[in-house]
Amino acid sequence: MARDHFAARTYLEQFGDSANGGRLYGYQKATGKRFPCWPKDVCREWDGDNNVAWLKRTPDLLGQYRKIFEPSWKTAVESFVNSDCTPEHRLAIAGYVANLMTCTPAWRRVGRELFIDDATASLSSAKRMKEKHGGNPSLPVDGIAMLEGGEISLDFEPGYVKAVVTKQLAEHAWKIYQLDWVLLDNSTPYPFMTSDNPVAIDDTVDIRITPRRFVALTPKLGLVFRATRTEMHPIGQKLPPQGLISRREVDATDAQGFNRMVARCAEELVLSSIDADAIATLVRNAAKFRVETQFVEFPAAEANTKYQGSMIRVRESRSATQQ
Repeated sequence: MARDHFAARTYLEQFGDSANGGRLYGYQKATGKRFPCWPKDVCREWDGDNNVAWLKRTPDLLGQYRKIFEPSWKTAVESFVNSDCTPEHRLAIAGYVANLMTCTPAWRRVGRELFIDDATASLSSAKRMKEKHGGNPSLPVDGIAMLEGGEISLDFEPGYVKAVVTKQLAEHAWKIYQLDWVLLDNSTPYPFMTSDNPVAIDDTVDIRITPRRFVALTPKLGLVFRATRTEMHPIGQKLPPQGLISRREVDATDAQGFNRMVARCAEELVLSSIDADAIATLVRNAAKFRVETQFVEFPAAEANTKYQGSMIRVRESRSATQQ
């Protein structure tokens, strides 16, 4: 089996310390440990490009997808640094960001939680309807009651979740490509960081607002986008993207804020181009936070109807709050 990188070395190499041969500095959230490392040493998983169990016809589908976008990453990033990007460069960035946004261990965990929330809510709704209106004699009401009472629980195989999002990658990439982008230039003493979950999200609690997504392209260049468009060109149609690209310089407060987002959304590991006590403190303060789901339910105007869904939020992790 190959030791694949869920965050490619071509991505991580952008954050290497040029004064030390391209070495990275890692900060572990759980222990606070600081250590030097190389792009080849981190963000790896065994045979991560293959999914034999759940993609039997094309088990290397994720690997095929990554081979389309990974080789173009460095050139595409350089085009944005030099402000001479083309639609092709933009699509290359969107394609690999889609991978970083959905195919990391963190988002595999979140996807599993979303599946569990959805299945649990559907079963509970079916139970309520049966109790009120009858029907469906095969519905396991007693089992659902045990599920609601915490006596049993549902689970989904992570490989299945990974297979689902792998099949959706092209759609995600096309949506990101069409959105408005804001490029962030950072010349402050606080270079942008990345992590084992490179695409960070706002920790907003307002469900009416779609969270911003932030991904550092280099320590000096970041990208922010928000999924706001509902009408887009059909996927694959050869037209310039609908979204605009704007650019602004961040100040020290902005840079620290985006780095805080990265640290809070990291699953286990934060990566930086510099070794600094301030980063160690930032990671330590973010240690209990990560991306998690929160199930929500609202009454609807129609009889016997409720709106159900899950919010993705950055908050103190369930495991941390239970300790």
